[in-house]
Amino acid sequence: MRRGLFIVFLVVNFYTSIGQSNYEIAKVYFSKAERDMEKIDYQAAKVNFDKAVSKIDSIQKSRIAEMGTLIYYELKSYKEAKDFAKKYFQLSRSKTSETYKQMLELYVDIEEKLEKIEAEQKEEERLKLMAEKEEKRIDSLKREWNAISDALSIHADTIFNFNTYGLAIFKKGNKYGLLNENGKILIKPNLYENALAFEGVFLFVDKKRKGAQIYCYKSKEKEGFELPDIKSINSASSFFEAVLLPRGNQQLVAYPNNSTDTFVFDLVNESFLRIKNIEGQLKAMKKADIINKYDEDENTVKIYKTWYKLGGHLGGDIYTLYNQETKKLKGYLFGSSEISENENRVLFAEDIGYLGSFYKNKIQAQKGKITSWYNVLGEKVSKMKDAKGTYTNDVIIEKKDTGKYQLKKDGIVFLGDKKLQSLEDYLKENK
Repeated sequence: MRRGLFIVFLVVNFYTSIGQSNYEIAKVYFSKAERDMEKIDYQAAKVNFDKAVSKIDSIQKSRIAEMGTLIYYELKSYKEAKDFAKKYFQLSRSKTSETYKQMLELYVDIEEKLEKIEAEQKEEERLKLMAEKEEKRIDSLKREWNAISDALSIHADTIFNFNTYGLAIFKKGNKYGLLNENGKILIKPNLYENALAFEGVFLFVDKKRKGAQIYCYKSKEKEGFELPDIKSINSASSFFEAVLLPRGNQQLVAYPNNSTDTFVFDLVNESFLRIKNIEGQLKAMKKADIINKYDEDENTVKIYKTWYKLGGHLGGDIYTLYNQETKKLKGYLFGSSEISENENRVLFAEDIGYLGSFYKNKIQAQKGKITSWYNVLGEKVSKMKDAKGTYTNDVIIEKKDTGKYQLKKDGIVFLGDKKLQSLEDYLKENK
């Protein structure tokens, strides 16, 4: 029995000693906190005050509660300051003291600040909700604007510049089409793999190489038509070996395979152009020693000991020359009277390629991807400037990040008669 009581005594005494030890330590930290407050170092005071409070079971003195109130008030931690103030009023024995009155005033100030903070938080939350709602509304308008914008876009990989008539070639995939400055598709990009444009005339060919179908569109007249089927030119022909640039004289030159007849076509009257007065032409060239001999029935001429078939007249007294047996294009006869007797009148196709229509003292030569120009004497001259004219309207072609194209005029996106103002103006209008 005595042994049991002794053990209880030891345990109580042990915890009492610990309690007394912690209390002594707490007093040290409280003292340090007071000194920090005198230095107006409330952050350091809080650290020491919290250490002191952690050493005791509960606050039993009003002075400690007052200290906690003041420290947390100065640090703007008003909720904690209020809790310590309440503790102060529970422990304070004198409600008439000056300190009590000051603490009451401080408590009221704390409550007012907390009410203000709560009101500010509510207002902040309200503004946040409004901002989120507005952001969602703007996002919705942006999606709406983008949908309209996409509907007013032209699906193309490339749109080339407008000519003076407001027409432009465009490409989608490996096909070419034609559109006007209002965005109207005049020729859909679903058939033609090649497109040529020169001096206001557009040509569309079904194949990049060895094309057989040609469509012509004339800018000034704003009309187009399909050229005759290649079989109507020569039943043995299946494709054009070359299609040259259309010229301002509205003539087109192309070269059907397996044929000794050059395809010279009048784009105005939509008809073939044959060599006029072939008999008279042959006689005149013979008389001028341009050719050595001729066979009127076969339309063949002898030049420098070689016989050729006259395939077509390209203008400027320039004729195509073929091997009658192989039906291969051999070259060109330059029959101008301006060429002296000693000068060479024949240029060979293997050297200069295919020739187009002669106009404004120049004729196009196309050899592979190389284009050059010659005059009536068969001399190479400077590049022929495309007389397509300068586009003077204020429609702008703009490529979007999506890869699609849009037409703009005065900053307004449009397509046909449909328009869309800028995103900024659209958002302002739909406030």
